[in-house]
Parts: sequence; structure tokens; C-alpha cells
Amino acid sequence: MDQAELDFQNALQAAINESRRIGYSPTGLMGMITSSGAFEAVRRLLDKHGVPSGFTELLLKGRLDLSVEAIVLKPEWRPNFSPQELDTARRRLAEVRYQAPWDDGGTFASANTAKLERGNASSTAGPSKPAEATPIVLPPIPDAEALITRIHSLAGLPERNHEDVVKELLLRLGFDASEIVFQKGRIDLCVLTQDRKTAAVFEVKRTIAVESERAGARRQGMDYASQTGALIIVVTDGDRFEIYDRRKGHDYDAMLCGSFRLTALHDTDAKTLDLLRPDYLRSVRT
Repeated sequence: MDQAELDFQNALQAAINESRRIGYSPTGLMGMITSSGAFEAVRRLLDKHGVPSGFTELLLKGRLDLSVEAIVLKPEWRPNFSPQELDTARRRLAEVRYQAPWDDGGTFASANTAKLERGNASSTAGPSKPAEATPIVLPPIPDAEALITRIHSLAGLPERNHEDVVKELLLRLGFDASEIVFQKGRIDLCVLTQDRKTAAVFEVKRTIAVESERAGARRQGMDYASQTGALIIVVTDGDRFEIYDRRKGHDYDAMLCGSFRLTALHDTDAKTLDLLRPDYLRSVRT
């Protein structure tokens, strides 16, 4: 092992030690370092199809700075990785709206990232506007700051905490507690009509920022909607929300009514948030 790889292994070990301190032990990475060496272990993770489980765990704990994706973007380690590997690292981080503070090699330059950024605002005619034209605003609900503070505290907490935040949002939007039901069969949360029919099912995950988690939640939500006859499916982690209407088509893209993120809400997202208000959901089945 040459000095560069030894130094890189030490950097990874420091991240591993900090990960353990916050409650996550990256045993897979440790085993790969032992069997293949530090550089090759990270290259394999960057070549992996989909998102590694360790990335998701660190995302949930709010510590993506400890991920191999962030570490390889440090100036001292970048020369040891190919442009394709560095692009993979940036893309994974960009997809969950994270940029390593030490990375000056690109600011969310991938096409996937541009698409994600556009997805949080309604499309408009004419030339695209700079970010300042659609500032982030507080959700138009009572005591929004308290809810946002609670959402920020969710990282690393069990799924039920995320479900509680969803219920809190629905109450602030005007629902009565009797209309919100937890654990109806295997459904995480659902909203009932006045005649106790299921108006909407909510599939809640600890995160839907990772594509594999989002896709699984979407499938589950669609299954539960079919079982109950619900027309509206909401996929969420308590911060990010995607709303689907089964009447609009036969695939996810056609059914998607809109999406928003409460902690990064734009004023143009208000109409999508309105789809979760009682006046709309109560009327869906009529």
C-alpha cells in the first residue's frame, strides 16, 4: 500500500469512526476496504447500480459529509478517481440536494439535478428565471415555523415520527383528528370521508429522496389504493410530498398531480399543497 492509499484509508477510517458515534456502523465498507483496499472499495461503491444502503443511512442521519460520495470530492482525493466516478458522486448527492462544502468542481451540473430543481416550481412560459425569482417561503398553515423545526429534527428517527409529522400537517390544513387513521391494515396513514370511505392513502418512509425508497413507496401506495378504492395516493417522508390521482392515467407520470418540499417550499407550490386540504380530499369521491 502506497502512502496515498494509506492516507485515504485513514480518512475513511475517521469517517467510519464518526459514523459509529452517531449510531451507524458501515460494516460493508469496512469489509471491502479490508479485502480490496481503500481506493478499490470506493470505486466499487461508485460503480454500484442504485444507491448504496450506507448513503441512505447517512442521509437519514443528516451526515452526508461522511459518505464516500462526499469524501472523494475533497480536493486531495479527486485526482485518484475518474471524471465518471466523480460525476456519479456529485449526481447522488445532488439528487438529495446536498453539495459537499469542499467541492468546487461543479455546482449540481447534471441534467438530473436540473430536472429536480425545476420540479419544485410550476413550469412557466418564456425564458427560465433565476432562483431568486421563486424564493423559498413558509407553508401557508398555522404556526408553520414550529412544523418546519420539527421536520428538521426527523433525521435518524423511526418511521412513526415521520407519520406523526404528516398527521400534524393534515391537522394544520384543517382536518379533524377523527378523519385521520393510522395503520389501517398495512396502510401507514389514510384520510377518510364523512361516510368513512378512504379518500387518500399516505405511504410514509423515512426518506423518499433516494430513488429506490421513493419507487418502493409509490408501488406500495398504489397497491393500498387499489385495495381500498382510494383515488389519491400521497408518497411522503414528512418533508417531501408527491401526490398522485388514479383517475388521471395508467402510469405514474400521468397520475402525478404535483410535488413539493415543506422545508424548501416555493410560492408556486401552494396550489399543490392545496390538494391535501379537506375541501379537496373530501370531494374526491363525490
